[in-house]
Amino acid sequence: MAGLLAEAAVDAFHHVDVIAGGPPRAASYAVASGKRIALLSVLDCSKKERAPFPVEDGIGILMDQQGSSTTFVITVLLQGNLVRPSDLSRKAS
Repeated sequence: MAGLLAEAAVDAFHHVDVIAGGPPRAASYAVASGKRIALLSVLDCSKKERAPFPVEDGIGILMDQQGSSTTFVITVLLQGNLVRPSDLSRKAS
């Protein structure tokens, strides 16, 4: 992939914590390899007790400024360990 660095992470923490900590590291890898765009893909395998949030809430484009260099980090959060829909309907009754 010319111009794009991809990083994958698996974590059991709340997705906001994972996304907040990942972009600086992904941006550092991109800058070190001479790239301007990085892709950070995170698999959130924390225990879920509610329905998944909308897919678009797990996608973002963040900017990381390191000195005079700006790197864009495309973040994608994949939700794992989801509750079965039938389990959710039984709890609501």
